[in-house]
Amino acid sequence: MFQPKKVFVLIGIFCITVFFTGTLSAENKDVTQIDIIFDASGSMWGQINGTTKIEIARAAMQDLINGFKTKTNIQLALRIYGHLNKKCTNSILEIPMAEGNHTAIIQKINSIEPLGKTPIAFSISQAVNDFNKALKGDKILILITDGIESCDGNTCQAAMELKKAGIVTTIHVVGFGMKESELASLHCIAEPFNGKLIGASNTKELTGAFKKISNAVAVKKNLEVLGVSKNRKPVYMDVDVLKGNEVIASSEGTAPLFSLEEGVYEISAKSRETNMVIKKGNISIEKGRKTRVEIVFQDARLKLKALGESRKPIYAFYTVYKQGTEEEILRTAGSGVREKTILPGTYDIKVYEQDTYATLWEKNVTLNPGDTFEKTFIFTMGNVVILPKTAAGTISTEYWWYAFFKPNSARKEKSGTAGVGRKELRIPPGTYTIKVLDGYNKVVQVIENIVVEANKTTSINSPSFLTGRALEPARPVNFL
Repeated sequence: MFQPKKVFVLIGIFCITVFFTGTLSAENKDVTQIDIIFDASGSMWGQINGTTKIEIARAAMQDLINGFKTKTNIQLALRIYGHLNKKCTNSILEIPMAEGNHTAIIQKINSIEPLGKTPIAFSISQAVNDFNKALKGDKILILITDGIESCDGNTCQAAMELKKAGIVTTIHVVGFGMKESELASLHCIAEPFNGKLIGASNTKELTGAFKKISNAVAVKKNLEVLGVSKNRKPVYMDVDVLKGNEVIASSEGTAPLFSLEEGVYEISAKSRETNMVIKKGNISIEKGRKTRVEIVFQDARLKLKALGESRKPIYAFYTVYKQGTEEEILRTAGSGVREKTILPGTYDIKVYEQDTYATLWEKNVTLNPGDTFEKTFIFTMGNVVILPKTAAGTISTEYWWYAFFKPNSARKEKSGTAGVGRKELRIPPGTYTIKVLDGYNKVVQVIENIVVEANKTTSINSPSFLTGRALEPARPVNFL
C-alpha cells in the first residue's frame, strides 16, 4: 500500500544528505585566497612624471585583477585603508573574499578618493579575519603602499604575530614611489613568510611588480624531491633549493614538495640518518608542469639483534666504530631488531648487555652501497665454581664474600652471594680478577687471570682459609 509520509521522509533525508555533502565538499576544496590591502592614504595624490600615484595604481591594479581571472580556484578580497577619514582605524574590508568578484574590486578601486593615514600594522592584523579559515589552500596577503606606517603601529611585530597565528601563508609587499630606506623598513613584513618585497618608481615598474606577484601566486607545488636508498627504501632528508648561490626554499621529509617559479635550480639533499649530502644541478622548472627529482643515497643498512641464553630478545646497546679506531659512527639501543642506515665502509660493531655487563664484538664488517649486514648476537654464559679451602685442603666452613672485576678495573662486574662452602654462578665469558673476603680473619684475598669461557665450567680453589666459626660476621664497610 502506498505510504506518502515515508516518501517525504526519504526525500527529506536525500536533500539533507545532498546539502551536507555539498557543504563538506566546499570546505575540503583547495582554494588560494588572496586579500589585497590597498593604500588610499593622502600621499597617493602625489605625482610621478605628471601623473598621480592613485591613477597609476588604478591602471596597474586593473591588470593585476584581470590576470587573476584566468586562474582557477582563486578567491579575492579587497581591504582599503586611508579612504574614509584620517583615523588610524580606517581600514575596511570593502570586498569580501569570494570567487568572481574581479569587476567589483576594480570598480571599488576606481571610485575611492585618497584621504587619510597609513595604518599598515593595524591593517595586516585585521586582515587575518578576511579569510575563510575552513577552506584548505594558501592564504595570501598583498600589501600595496606608497609609504611607511604613520599611526605608530609596529609593522614588524604585527607580521610576526600573524606568522604565529598560522593562518596567513604568504605576504607580498609592493612599495610604490618609496625611498630605498623606507622600502627596506618593510622587509620584516614579507621576510617571515618568504614573500616578495618589490619596489616600483613608475608605471612600468609597478605593472612589472604586480606581474611578479601574480606569477608567484599562480605557482603551485611543481617540484617533488624523492629520497630513496639504493634498495628503494624511503630516506628522510633535509632539502635546500638553490638559485645561483642563494637558498630560496627549504623543506624536509622523504618526498618534500616545493612551489617554484620558472627557471633553473640546484638541489642539495642531506640524509638525516647518515648525513650524506647529494647535489643535483640544472633542474628545469616549467610553467604548468610538475617536476620530480629522485635522489638516490648510496648507503647500506645494519640489522642487529641480541638474544640471551634462552634465545629471547634482550635489551642491548650497539656502537659502530670506524674499523680499527675509536671513532664512533653511530649508536643505537633497544630490544628486538635494530635497523639503521649507514654509509658504505668497513666497521667494528660492539654490543653491550647491561644486565650481565657482557660485551660482544663483530669486527671488520665491510659494507658496499646497497648491502645489508644482519647479525644476531647471542649472549651465552660461563659457569664458575669457587671452592674455599682450609690450609689442610678441606672445604672451608668459614663465612665469606666475593666479587668479580675486569683486570685493572675498579668497577665490580659481578657480585656473588655470600655464604659458607662451595659456590657456583653463571657469568659472562671473559677474564676476571676475583676478590674474596675471609669472614674469620677479615683478610681480602685476590685471585687474578680467571678465564671464563661460554658454556664451560671454570673451577677455582681460593687461597687457604683459617679455620673459624661458620657464623655470619659483620662485613667490613670498606670491603671492595
